Amino acid sequence: MIRWFLYHTAEDPFAFPVGSGLLKLRLFVQNGQQLSCTVIHSDRYDTPGSEIPLPMERIGSAGAYEIHEAVLQSATGKCRYLFHVENPAGDYVWYGERGLSENREHAGSFQYAYMHRPEAVKLPSWSSDAVVYQIFPNSYNGGTLKGITEKIPYLHQLGITAMYMTPIFESTTDHKYNTSDYYKVDPAFGSTEDLKALVDEAHRHGIRVLLDAVFNHSGDTFFAFKDVLEHGENSRYKDWFVIHSFPVVQTPSPNYETFAKAVSIMPKLNMDNPDVADYMMEVSKHWVREAGIDGWRLDVANEVSPRFWTRFRRELKAEFPELLLIGEIMHDSGPWLRGDQFDGGMNYVLRDAVLEFFAEQYAGPVRFMEQLLHQEALCNDQANSAMFQLLGSHDTLRFLTACKQG
Repeated sequence: MIRWFLYHTAEDPFAFPVGSGLLKLRLFVQNGQQLSCTVIHSDRYDTPGSEIPLPMERIGSAGAYEIHEAVLQSATGKCRYLFHVENPAGDYVWYGERGLSENREHAGSFQYAYMHRPEAVKLPSWSSDAVVYQIFPNSYNGGTLKGITEKIPYLHQLGITAMYMTPIFESTTDHKYNTSDYYKVDPAFGSTEDLKALVDEAHRHGIRVLLDAVFNHSGDTFFAFKDVLEHGENSRYKDWFVIHSFPVVQTPSPNYETFAKAVSIMPKLNMDNPDVADYMMEVSKHWVREAGIDGWRLDVANEVSPRFWTRFRRELKAEFPELLLIGEIMHDSGPWLRGDQFDGGMNYVLRDAVLEFFAEQYAGPVRFMEQLLHQEALCNDQANSAMFQLLGSHDTLRFLTACKQG
């Protein structure tokens, strides 16, 4: 029996709706075999023999495998399908839910049970072609929100359509990732009124505004953690954090979970605690209502409970459907971009590929293109269109600096 490498599963990012009654299928096939692929599909309840053949398009090579795609149409949203894969010599296999077989019936069929409408993820209307400008407030035009507001006409002239600011809430550091008060703009930057004025001026120039939300951890000066430091095991907030023992010790090594590794000023929040989740949900809604912001960039999103993010998306999108949600994930972000958590991610995987090719000159254009196709295939189309396609950020070297070092 022929044994080619083939891979598909009837779930995102290998099967996902792209519109009303439209299902995109993605198939990985062994590279170098010149294989042609056809998807045979029908309604799940149709009788055998009513299937429709649909040739698949070869998108390109991603190293050891090729990517083939097709978009099938279903009037009912209930899809049954399998693949017919053939080489130039006429050798072929059927590929279905039960694996590879030269016998069609033995291969079985994949089932996409039903295309529920919400599965065709609707992104904010402004997001897919947005040109985003990142601002680190502490070091931008005087380090204040008023200073940023003064520069909005200039940013508009540059062609910027959205800006993302790193944290602006009260904190003891210049980067503000150790939040003291989630409801207060840091006085060093200005006030809530200054933020409102900034957002209003940005909107007058057609620029959307995203803020940075830090829900993975707080600062050690956050009211709840201060209470734990004072009252120890008797604190009503002890379960807001992940504390291993009492009394709480901060130095030389904290006995509680933190951001990264032993960063004592950033205690990790227990987002599985309903009280913590409720608190942060209200924070996230407050600033959209109060200041009219257009989105959240979620810090260390991959270490926060997925249950919280599912709720986060559901509640925010219900009230603010045009709000953009971007997760900071510095590796493959596909698992968070299935339509139930974030709209897009910060595409550090793309940055890695671009750096490897342009700065490090590690490999040639073939590997570069393979990496781009591989990365694109890990997400559905909607998520890919909402990615922050960045070459650098406050967490990295500037791209030009990296190129010069390379």
